[in-house]
Amino acid sequence: MSAEELKQFYKAKAKKPDLYGYDDSGNLIEINKEGAIIKTIPLPNYRRPTDEEYDEMGKKRMAAIEVANKEYEDARRELRELSANPESIDSDILRVNRKVIEADVKLQAIRFPLKTIEIDDLIPINKIDFDQPNEKRKFPYPFFFLEERPFTLQEQYVRVGKAPEKPLISVAEAKAAEANANAITVILFAEPNTNDYGFLSLKWTVEIEFNGTMYNSAYQAIAAEIAKSFNDKDNLQKIMIAESPDDVNYKLENVPGDAEINETKWNDLTKQLFALTFDLIAGLPLGRRAAVVLSADEAPRISFAASPR
Repeated sequence: MSAEELKQFYKAKAKKPDLYGYDDSGNLIEINKEGAIIKTIPLPNYRRPTDEEYDEMGKKRMAAIEVANKEYEDARRELRELSANPESIDSDILRVNRKVIEADVKLQAIRFPLKTIEIDDLIPINKIDFDQPNEKRKFPYPFFFLEERPFTLQEQYVRVGKAPEKPLISVAEAKAAEANANAITVILFAEPNTNDYGFLSLKWTVEIEFNGTMYNSAYQAIAAEIAKSFNDKDNLQKIMIAESPDDVNYKLENVPGDAEINETKWNDLTKQLFALTFDLIAGLPLGRRAAVVLSADEAPRISFAASPR
């Protein structure tokens, strides 16, 4: 059933309601003056996507994000190089700046093709301000919440047509699949270059912009932001000139002042920065971001001289 066919049906039904209706299955029908059905427009067979289709959607989305993210980073790198060159022509800088904007728009559209704004009125203060747990009065103004979805509603919830038939498998294959489903998979990613999951490490080399500063890894970003909070300018300079995450060597003992006094603030800052990791690596695929959250509980034990344990 095409949109045009549906449009014509309801236009005709508005003019001659007795000659257009529905059968017991909900299909659209056209009736002649004698009451006989002369045309049936069957409804599409709607169904939910299969698990395999969801998996395929996720893989295609991640692949598209990888491509779009590379285009965005390449454009930003080109813009930085032009801006740093005193002989660059203004028109070239403007052209590449537009290229960066277009690449960013494309990346965000691929990451979250559906965005909506939710408005919530009369929210209790203690639901927003956790420092006032007993304050039950409500804010006098509305809050606007941005909701982002990785797929459109049509893609996420509906398919048209019959589900593809699953291939038959042997009893041995079924038992093997059941055994694998019950197995616990452990992924190690402490160092970025030691195994296939190294990209999950904080030390994975990737350009990150946070608070207006460019870093070469999430590891360097967290160390530098902690040094900034302690106003530790000497160690901050050493962190920023580090060419790789392995060159970052920042411990609680390196912070000026009493280590016991600084320890509480150090741990709190580390926890906060782990909570902000989604912002630190917002340009990366979701798979890379999830790994940092998995390590968040270990934040108080992390020193920047060794990988998170």
